[in-house]
Amino acid sequence: MKSVDEFVKENCEGPKTLAGELACYQELNTKIEDVLSKKKVYDALINDKQNSNKTNKLSFKEQWDLYRIIDNLIKKSSGEYTYLGIDLLNLKNRLENVFSIALNYAKINEELRSLRESKRRIPQNITFDIFYNNYFNERCMDRHFFVRLDDELKCMCCGATTKDYPLSKEELDFLTFCAESQGILLKEVTKYDLPLLQVLMAKQNYYRNLRNSLNSVDDEDYLEQAENQWLSEQAEISDLRRAVRKAHLLDSKIYDSEDIKVTNPKYLSEEQAKELLNEVENEYEKLQKSNSRFKDLMLEECKTARYEILILSGAHIPTLLNQAQDEEDKVALTKAYYNISSQEFRINSNYFSSIDQAIFYDCLTANKEINNRILQMKLTVK
Repeated sequence: MKSVDEFVKENCEGPKTLAGELACYQELNTKIEDVLSKKKVYDALINDKQNSNKTNKLSFKEQWDLYRIIDNLIKKSSGEYTYLGIDLLNLKNRLENVFSIALNYAKINEELRSLRESKRRIPQNITFDIFYNNYFNERCMDRHFFVRLDDELKCMCCGATTKDYPLSKEELDFLTFCAESQGILLKEVTKYDLPLLQVLMAKQNYYRNLRNSLNSVDDEDYLEQAENQWLSEQAEISDLRRAVRKAHLLDSKIYDSEDIKVTNPKYLSEEQAKELLNEVENEYEKLQKSNSRFKDLMLEECKTARYEILILSGAHIPTLLNQAQDEEDKVALTKAYYNISSQEFRINSNYFSSIDQAIFYDCLTANKEINNRILQMKLTVK
């Protein structure tokens, strides 16, 4: 087994062991919880509207508002510390003596800020550069793509896993926190989502390879291209996280999330869908009477087109899979989903009235069976 202390940077200022870093992290969490409990008392006083204006004395909220105004003026005074001829520092000291409760609240907020900043610095002492597997993947040269499973932290590119280290659950949770803080954790991904993640990463690999093939070392714009490529690669983890979240929302039929925009999958009207389905059905009936040697292939294409139309008319993809009557239907649905989830296919199809509508249409599912089928079919992911 490998040493867990390999995760700690040799030049870090803190403890040189993983146990030491974990102890610091846990101590900070305890202190933060203690300060938060104290702050909660003052927060309750600020929010107590019933006793705000019942006396001629200033309420705590009013004291705190005055203190913040003066403190803000001091911070913006560029070293003069005066405002309308008033000595702000003297006035602040006077307020701290008269309104000691406001001073205590200010100290609590500053202590909380300092503790949180110390906690944010801890992940800088942890490195995942030593985290590797025998399988090399160039995407891991700059950073890993971690997912947290039940009992391991695993890179989805190179396959490196914390199972190679004798980690306790607390240490594993701590490394997960550090990976998240360093922006290399796909925290939305569960074990169920792994097939979806593999499909999404295959798409990224396709476009990454395409960019590399188009970029020429002799090109005068090489530096600009290199910068754009770096920015694209830095956004890969964020893009993956966003896609997985969208898939979850679409599978849950949630189309009005506040923090992430999801396009309602119902693009075709009932009339449009009915017309297109009739066309497909008529074509299917004609093909059944055909003697063409491509008959089976064309019948499959008709079934696929039928599912494309159903998806665009807002049908729930996991429900369509449950309703599929046989293997042929499941194959057709998988291909239809694969097609509609491809931006290039949508743009080149005749389903959308504009390129923008084709580009921004969301078609994703985290359904494990469908994504596994895509991987098994070895479709060219674009």
